[in-house]
Amino acid sequence: VLKQAAGKTLNEVAVTARRPMIERKIDRTVINVENSPIAKGNSALDILQSAPGVGESKNGSFALRGKEGTLVLINDKPTYLSAGDLAELLRNTPGSNVQSIELITNPPAKYEAQGTGGIINIRMKTVKSLGSNYSLFALAGYGKYYKWNTGITANFRSRKTNLSVNYIASGNKRFNDQTVERINRLDGLITRFDQEADRVRRIGYNNVGAALDYYLDDKNTIRVFANASFLTAKQTLYNNTQIGERKGTPDSSYESVAPLKSNY
Repeated sequence: VLKQAAGKTLNEVAVTARRPMIERKIDRTVINVENSPIAKGNSALDILQSAPGVGESKNGSFALRGKEGTLVLINDKPTYLSAGDLAELLRNTPGSNVQSIELITNPPAKYEAQGTGGIINIRMKTVKSLGSNYSLFALAGYGKYYKWNTGITANFRSRKTNLSVNYIASGNKRFNDQTVERINRLDGLITRFDQEADRVRRIGYNNVGAALDYYLDDKNTIRVFANASFLTAKQTLYNNTQIGERKGTPDSSYESVAPLKSNY
């Protein structure tokens, strides 16, 4: 006796695939940050510094494969920020806001005049659904000293326009310890200068930005944007120098404390 199995009709079949974390293309390497483990708990700066081939040049700006003149873009657009301001902005941007990082070693023709040392393009997550949405984040950490940052992003999108506003605030306390030993020899006499210097910095950072996009069509967009950063830094340098013939048994010593405050 043959028994025929009952057939079933499926309403739909969903096929999902996850992009590899690193994609190598002809002219670039793409690091897909979105939904990856490195996006959690790290800042955009942490992710960028860990990217293959990314380092710092002599002037403190980012360098791709050690080459000077590397251009850094955010969503295909120049930032017009100094190296220090750009680093501070990325340091206070959560990694969860980053979609991908493109390391372009052979820039397209339109970037030939600027990206002589390559291009780093940081693609941030964008909102495509119509209407308004908001996101709020807060991070905190503690090592020897504290660090924290928080921010809010708001998007208002219609079929022809998109307005994005964001604000980031952060604070941290950093330290640097330095030990210097100098020995002077003159006419058989030895004089040691043993110096210990401790530098403690307290930094407060605020950044506010807004961007308005007008979509002419599917391939052309007009963008108007503004960005402002405010940084307050307080630094105290503690110095102790011991002078004598033998280490640990000084004949004399002096201490100094030098406070410094700057705003920009």
